[in-house]
Amino acid sequence: MRRVIGLFIFLFMLMVGVIPPVYAVNAPEEAKEETVSKDSFDAYKELADTKLDAAKESLQKDIQNFTTRVEGQDKRIDQLNSGIDHSLALLGVLLVLAGVISFFSFRNAARKQALDEVKAWFAEHEQSLSDRKQDLTNKMDGFNQHILELQKQVHDQAEKIREMMKELEDRLLAESDELVKKISASPQVYDSPKADAPPLSLLSHIRLHNIDSYDSLKTDVPLLSQKEAALLAKAADKTQHKPEADRTFADWNRLAFAATKNNEKDRAITYWEKALNAPDVDDSKIAKTLLNIGMAWYYLGKYQKVIEVYDQLLDSFSNSAVPSVQEQCAIALVNKGMTLGGKLNDPQGEVSAYDELLQRFAVSLVPSVQEQCAIALVNKGVTLVQKFNNPRGAVAAYDELLQRFGDSTFLSLEEQCAKALIGKGITLGRMGDLAGVVACYDELLARHSQSGNPAIRKLCQSAEANMAELLLVSGGNTEAIPKIRQVLERVDATNQEFAIMHFLLWLAGTDSSVSNVLTAIRASSSEVQFTWDWTEIRPLVDKLPEPRKTQTECFIAFFGQHHDIATLEQCLVAVSN
Repeated sequence: MRRVIGLFIFLFMLMVGVIPPVYAVNAPEEAKEETVSKDSFDAYKELADTKLDAAKESLQKDIQNFTTRVEGQDKRIDQLNSGIDHSLALLGVLLVLAGVISFFSFRNAARKQALDEVKAWFAEHEQSLSDRKQDLTNKMDGFNQHILELQKQVHDQAEKIREMMKELEDRLLAESDELVKKISASPQVYDSPKADAPPLSLLSHIRLHNIDSYDSLKTDVPLLSQKEAALLAKAADKTQHKPEADRTFADWNRLAFAATKNNEKDRAITYWEKALNAPDVDDSKIAKTLLNIGMAWYYLGKYQKVIEVYDQLLDSFSNSAVPSVQEQCAIALVNKGMTLGGKLNDPQGEVSAYDELLQRFAVSLVPSVQEQCAIALVNKGVTLVQKFNNPRGAVAAYDELLQRFGDSTFLSLEEQCAKALIGKGITLGRMGDLAGVVACYDELLARHSQSGNPAIRKLCQSAEANMAELLLVSGGNTEAIPKIRQVLERVDATNQEFAIMHFLLWLAGTDSSVSNVLTAIRASSSEVQFTWDWTEIRPLVDKLPEPRKTQTECFIAFFGQHHDIATLEQCLVAVSN
């Protein structure tokens, strides 16, 4: 390498040193002589070029030789490097093998030494370890015994909890069954208008048994308390987890009433139909269930199915002597009549159903069956008047009821007798028998004015109010005014009669004023519903002088139509002006 560097330095100095001496020699001559001959210069130049070419050629050869030697040295270096790589690889393998051998040798030695030390330690501590092992064994035995005691306590506690749960479940189902019995014990006939909604004027037609209003069933689940509803729902949920094959009649009945409570009538029907095939059913349960199915169909508006189910019940137990079954048959006949007349527009079929009931159970002494016979007679009287214009037939039906059950002390029969007296009074009024009307109402008041049944007292109150209107229309003010005042003594602002009697008192020409009537109307409860029918009083109103006639029209419009006090006051002011 040094030779190469020296060669390059030599070449450089030669090239630089050749040319300057030529100019260095010529420079003084140029200074001395202003001109040099051209031949001398050319000769000298040629000589210099020849020397330079020779030097270049020599240098080129040296470079070539040097390059050849460098290439040879590179090959030798590559060979040395290759040898070194092989040597290093071999050396690495040898070192690895030596390391592995050393590792295994050391590990075996270390393991042997460790085992020896462990054996020596165990030999030294054998007794203490044995004592400790025994101590741990004793403690473990104690723990196992404690665990066994705890397991026994847990098992006993679990048994107690299971017994308590079973007891609670049995109690839940028993309470729910009592609740279902309570629901089922409700009178299973279609509702008449509520007792706290007084009838329209008894002079026009009775509303107590309006066949157009049988839209609710007393056998539907009655209003339950929150606790009772939760109890029924919980018991039903418990029953749902019971396999169907194991369900009893009470199970299906419970599920059906829970579904009815949730307004799921279709599902209730399905449950009751399955209850009919329960292994523990009897005639009484089957009859009760068929009645429930019929009423569920009624709620769903499937009236033809209602009739089909009732007919199935009546055909299945036509000759039954079981009182509970007879009761279901009697209820079915009443409900069948109401459905035919009120929903299927078949009044003749309605009357026929009532007649079948009266014929089948004419001599029955079962109170619940007698009650259904009384209901049938009342409804038959109403239907004969309203649908067949047969007042004499209606009076005959009412008289039959009073003759058969007039002396009964059962409250349910007393109520039907009270309704019969009102119905008979209305019918006699249509026939123009004023004395007969008064006689019926007097008999009603004499018999039932002190009744412990609120519904009967309400009927008496309505009858007395209607009698006061009847006396006023007939011109008997002397008798009408005391009767009106008598009614006012027995009613308060929660009854429609309160405001109406004040109006009739003013209409009778007493010292009462329009402002008194307005005060009574304002004092009436907001829940009061005015359902009075003013048809029968029209002849009296037409005979009144002005402005009293128009003022009366204002009041009648208020009671019968808009029920708006502001409109009433505007009407009265317009009359005054």
